[in-house]
Amino acid sequence: MGANEKQVGGRHYMGDGLQHWDLVASRRYDYFQGQITRYIDRWKHKGGLEDLKKAQHYLEKYIEVHSQFLTPIDVKAEKTDTLSAMYDAIKDIERQFLWEGGVGKDNLYTCRQCREQVTADNPVRAFQLHGECASSRYVAQ
Repeated sequence: MGANEKQVGGRHYMGDGLQHWDLVASRRYDYFQGQITRYIDRWKHKGGLEDLKKAQHYLEKYIEVHSQFLTPIDVKAEKTDTLSAMYDAIKDIERQFLWEGGVGKDNLYTCRQCREQVTADNPVRAFQLHGECASSRYVAQ
């Protein structure tokens, strides 16, 4: 029996056919993104309003952790103050970089505009490390 066919401690993730951890793995979410989406995904079936508050708490910490970096995520989030804007900014960055492969912090990304390669743990960090090419393209949008 595979991990998706069983659940320890309840059935709140079962039934949709798509397990939350499969979503997290396929989109390569970091820890905070996984926790935020986890609580949003299950709130109607398990924890109710408390789960939404947990998601909000993780989002507050996520913003606090990332507030030291000036990224498109921060700029868009400050303008609209919504999770949707953060998600859109991440998707924009992911479209800018082609993931070439790797594991953990050793992922190789290629800028689709200038073809420069960057090693980072995720596309947002690749964007931060890449510099002018990606930054100027993003700001111009």
